Amino acid sequence: MDLQLAGKTVIVTGGGSNIGRAISHGFADEKANVVIADM
Repeated sequence: MDLQLAGKTVIVTGGGSNIGRAISHGFADEKANVVIADM
């Protein structure tokens, strides 16, 4: 999937596990800079 995210920064809250983790990996696969916030 080409979301044109290369070089862009995304913030994922709740990215430490489950759905948030999968989404974070998906963004990273698209070459985005990923910031993960989790408690």
